[in-house]
Amino acid sequence: MSEAGRDTAWRWLVALAGQLAGWVVLAILAGLAFASLPLLRSPAALTALLSPEWAPFAGAFGIGSMLAGSVALATLAVGLAWPTGILLALHVQGLGSRWLARPLDAALRLMAGMPTIVYAFVSVALLVPYLRDELGIGNGYSWLAGSLTLGLMLTPTVYLTLAGPLARQDWVQALACDALGLTVRQRLLWISLPSCRPALLAALLLASGRAMGDTLVALMVTGNTPLLPAHPGEPLRALTAHIAMTLAADTQSQAYASIFAASLLLLVYVGCVQALGRRILSHASHH
Repeated sequence: MSEAGRDTAWRWLVALAGQLAGWVVLAILAGLAFASLPLLRSPAALTALLSPEWAPFAGAFGIGSMLAGSVALATLAVGLAWPTGILLALHVQGLGSRWLARPLDAALRLMAGMPTIVYAFVSVALLVPYLRDELGIGNGYSWLAGSLTLGLMLTPTVYLTLAGPLARQDWVQALACDALGLTVRQRLLWISLPSCRPALLAALLLASGRAMGDTLVALMVTGNTPLLPAHPGEPLRALTAHIAMTLAADTQSQAYASIFAASLLLLVYVGCVQALGRRILSHASHH
């Protein structure tokens, strides 16, 4: 086979793999929607499902507190990771010390590939005892512990999403900015970073989607109490942790039925956020 033929075959294989993955996701979405139909068709059942009360022995199967827990956990984590990732990208691009830029870039790329279980385990071994023994925050397993762990895990995602577009914009605009007498700091903060608005928004969306969809950190670090937390020092339970805990303990009751609706909510949210983020990046790369 000629080189052109091999290239064509690889393109077809990649396109086929992409189509297959897309159809699998749509099949999962359809299956979850079908399993959730009894709840979605009944206004009373849907209201009960979205209530904040989770007490299976009393016949209450509301996932509202878990939904709020997921939003609270993801919001604080992204609020920590997004500005940190931006500052790190600016530092590596020239805002900070040049001798530190390459090792920092390598470390962040390594962190991006680390399994979630590593972050969760380190948090349980180091962060949770620190919050409990040094800061006196309950038993350490809390909304704060989960968000700090997720924030650390999401920072490389934000950095990698922004680093490429920022480097390209900075390279394109460097000569003109130098001719105007702008310093590197002024060029990065006033010209290059504002030019990367699509990448900034995409990083925010991708990080929030990953934060909402993470399971291990939510399961191991947050305390898994199905109540609305009053402050970050209290425990909470996220939807992903709720799904994992219910699957491990029950496959017959109404509690098990509720996880289909929870899974559908998560899949729709994460799918929409990821698709929007990638669309923004793709649109920006073509302009």
